Amino acid sequence: MSMDLTDQISERIKEVFQKKKTIKILSINRIENFFDLVIRLIIDKEEWKILAKVCSQEEIRYQPDIIKKIIFRRLLEPPSTHCVIGSLYIGPEEAEICKDSGLGYIDLQGNYFFSFSNFSMEKRGSEKPKIPEEIFKSVFSLKSSRIIRVILEAKRTGDPTPLILRNISKYAKVSLGLVHNVVSKLIDLGYLKKKRGQKGLKVVRPTDLLDEWVKRYNLYQNRIIGFYFSKDKMSEQDDFISYCESKKEKYAITLAWAASQIGATTESTQQISTYFSGDVNNLKKTLNLKEVTTGANLIVIVPEDEFVYYKSFLYSGHVNMVSPIQLCLDLSTFLREKTLGWDCQKVMGNIRAELIGF
Repeated sequence: MSMDLTDQISERIKEVFQKKKTIKILSINRIENFFDLVIRLIIDKEEWKILAKVCSQEEIRYQPDIIKKIIFRRLLEPPSTHCVIGSLYIGPEEAEICKDSGLGYIDLQGNYFFSFSNFSMEKRGSEKPKIPEEIFKSVFSLKSSRIIRVILEAKRTGDPTPLILRNISKYAKVSLGLVHNVVSKLIDLGYLKKKRGQKGLKVVRPTDLLDEWVKRYNLYQNRIIGFYFSKDKMSEQDDFISYCESKKEKYAITLAWAASQIGATTESTQQISTYFSGDVNNLKKTLNLKEVTTGANLIVIVPEDEFVYYKSFLYSGHVNMVSPIQLCLDLSTFLREKTLGWDCQKVMGNIRAELIGF
């Protein structure tokens, strides 16, 4: 079993201090309170205690309360106490935040800074690591991405259900073994961490995790069929919804048509785009649709994995829309291919700011 981030930081601290002949390590232990590690040292015959708080890069930069809490806790400690932040990676901006707050830092890429009493040591230069693409491919594969979806949707909706492996397995409809493997990788990559003193996981870098998924999402893994209808778009949408409801078929509106309806853009679009899991031939016959290869105004996407419907929602009381996260994933195709006449980056930004929150 791979070590979690706290254990890795512990090993990194040990490596750094063992290189200094003037430092003797007395102990390094995990603790179950606000801090994660306590390190006891002797430096030039003086005994010091270092308290380490393991955080994500995102927490250091965007959650100032973390820094304030560390500073406050330090006030309650004896003068021979130093506090440091440990992370997967601490960039130049996070390093300055730590220094300005009188805190040390250490990451897994070789960067560190310690300064207390007459003792100081610093190393800076290692850049943020490039994660092998093979790892991302396994995490964002068709089945594994169900787990990512459940985790990110729980974060988006503020779901109070504990984020434990069994619950993730239940909602994602995948095996516990797969959940364990994917979650272990997400912990190693710094996207998740275990909650102290209680069961469950905490999502600590949802923005970065969604960014990585958006980069790799493949709309074309689904079957896509173009149709032409002669009615106006709102009438055709109503007919389509009525058909799905009468046949009890799954559907969810997506892409530009969904973005325009929920107010993420004021730009117009020529097509209704929708996921649909029913009988396409019967839909075509019933609504008198003409299948076309150009000039389509109804795009039907038959999903390879029906988990695209997870957390879809009813808009305006009668139109089923994909979740905001799925909408961003789908729009990412337009962003990469620049196939829309409007600013897809801005639209996705609006959706993330107003409907997702990260």
